[in-house]
Amino acid sequence: MGKRILQAILLLLTIFGLCSFYEGECARIRAEDAEKAVPMCLPVDLSRSGVYHGQYRKNFASNHGDYLYLEIQPAFRSPEERNEALAGLAARIVLTDEDGEQIQDDKIDSKALEQRNSSGWNAGNIGLRAWGTGTYNVAFHVVQPAERMSGRAQCLIGQYLFCGLEFMPALLLKAVGVGCWIVVGVIAFLAWVAASTQHKRQQPPMQEPAQAADVDAQAKA
Repeated sequence: MGKRILQAILLLLTIFGLCSFYEGECARIRAEDAEKAVPMCLPVDLSRSGVYHGQYRKNFASNHGDYLYLEIQPAFRSPEERNEALAGLAARIVLTDEDGEQIQDDKIDSKALEQRNSSGWNAGNIGLRAWGTGTYNVAFHVVQPAERMSGRAQCLIGQYLFCGLEFMPALLLKAVGVGCWIVVGVIAFLAWVAASTQHKRQQPPMQEPAQAADVDAQAKA
């Protein structure tokens, strides 16, 4: 009875470890996909007044934050060129959730756009207050245009902000899986040692054969 219970425990630990490791691997894949994801790509033109509408589709909730950055082609060759091209810009970004409730209304100007150094001096980051998964409606209002931005392709790119902790659930789940397998191995080894020791104790002791010469000598005496 005890042997069957032990076997059942080992089987359950093995299955639980396998499931934990599998879930950890899935979590790692989801985090890597989210790190490379582009939740929104909204073409805009900062050289003209107008309102540009887009949707920020968020399907990953464990990231450190959400932001938009303004990708510009051709990119600026220097921060001085960037500041000169964006001079006079006045804009607003309005974010609403799926129920139409406004959750963000921020003013944007040339100073609010931090520098982003990728293939050149692009304009930088606009933080979004998109806390949960879902589809958010983005309205980008160009109130006062930056006329020197004319002739450049411009697009608001959405991205998840990662700090590294997003991969912790995957690491913990995989560690639990490996830990279960280690426990199974240790228990199985100890059970084998205990069974071997018990088997040796149950065997009768070996008797030394009597020497025929000594028996004959005692008989003659």
